[in-house]
Amino acid sequence: TDTSSKGDGDDVLMEIDGVNANNKGKEFHKIVCAIPRRKLHPASKGILITQVTVHRQKKSKFFALAQSELGDVYKVSLQVDPSDKSKVVGMTVALLDTLPVANALNVSKLGMLFVAAEFGDHHLYQ
Repeated sequence: TDTSSKGDGDDVLMEIDGVNANNKGKEFHKIVCAIPRRKLHPASKGILITQVTVHRQKKSKFFALAQSELGDVYKVSLQVDPSDKSKVVGMTVALLDTLPVANALNVSKLGMLFVAAEFGDHHLYQ
């Protein structure tokens, strides 16, 4: 995901058990954030993110929703440098809810989440 409107910002990578933000520019700076785990989830098995959607808000603010293979949905928020909006300085990953496993996630301009379920009925959440 590109965090700048010009296309020359940072990269955000979803990986097994974590999220990485790589700052581009003169010095390379990597920010890593772990994904919250269930208590009963085996430590030997990673958490695989299968779907991601980005919701853009006003004035270059945005967040991402990521869903794991178990249906857990996480909110990924990036903190950017106020003087350089293309530089990520922090990141948080928080568990929102568990929803049906999806083929696709979509957040509308009104903030409603559409879940195209892999199995069963699709859902729309407010």
